Amino acid sequence: MTGFHDGVRQQILGNVPHVLIQRHGQDMEGYLEVARKAKAASPDIVVARPFVTKEAMLLSKNNVAAVNVKGIEAGNKVFDQDFISIDSRPVEELLFQVENGFPGLVIGIDTAASLGVAVGDVINVIPPLFTISPFGMMPKMKPFRIVGIFRQRGGFLDTYFGFVSLSEAQKFFDTEGRVSGIEIEADSFDNSQAVASLLREEFGYPYVVRSWEDLFGSFLSALKLEKLGLFIVLGIIVLVAAFNIATTLIMVVMEKHKDIAILRAMGATSSSIMKIFVLEGFIIGTLGTSLGTGLGLLLAKNADPIIKWIESVLHVRIFILRMWSMSWPSP
Repeated sequence: MTGFHDGVRQQILGNVPHVLIQRHGQDMEGYLEVARKAKAASPDIVVARPFVTKEAMLLSKNNVAAVNVKGIEAGNKVFDQDFISIDSRPVEELLFQVENGFPGLVIGIDTAASLGVAVGDVINVIPPLFTISPFGMMPKMKPFRIVGIFRQRGGFLDTYFGFVSLSEAQKFFDTEGRVSGIEIEADSFDNSQAVASLLREEFGYPYVVRSWEDLFGSFLSALKLEKLGLFIVLGIIVLVAAFNIATTLIMVVMEKHKDIAILRAMGATSSSIMKIFVLEGFIIGTLGTSLGTGLGLLLAKNADPIIKWIESVLHVRIFILRMWSMSWPSP
């Protein structure tokens, strides 16, 4: 159940940071010092990185898609997933270099399908900014080259992001010298609340510190309740098994009362006879636990082939898993 919980959490959150530090009502200045202080606040913090994010429209071939354009630094955990890239080159390398005058952009496979684009194509990015011209207010627009498409390893939230380099995002959104916030990565999702509490003590107003649970915890509240329910059910099963063992021993004692009387007549004490039945119960419990654990591990390790074999024999579908994949030709 814990593995299922972690898997679903990854599917929901994807590349969402463990803790987020932002400045109330405005962009953050002096972000390098803030990141340094945040990194030193707790040994559980692995990395603290600045980012810039703004909503924008992507325009290509008369198709439009809305995304959250996010400027990131090299080494971000976004680059740990699989990508479709130009000539299968590393996306992290492509994103932080300008080719033919076009900065790089990384989008999700769903966004690419909506726009009808592939890696190497050039699309226009339109932020919610305007410039004054003799013809009035004109929306700001800049072409970007798609250098990578991520394959949706996890997180439906990732679908709504497009990634560019941090320096390019600062220039594009007119936030040079400022960032939207600091992303904090802890050593575990489970330590995010403790890390957030320490950072709240370190950074007071006007800074706002929020963990992933503060942002998206409502998505996982049902899983916690389900985990509690499963624990209660398993506890009842164990309790019933314990009663079965106790009932078996009681029946054995009742059936062996003649043998017990003979042993007592031969000089056996009550404690020595009781030890015999305690040892029998211990052997039954140990064998049952060992066999159950071994069988459970065997089934868990070979769950996929066993399920496929049952489906092929019975001609039924036990689990329906839809795998969406798409490949794009290199330019």
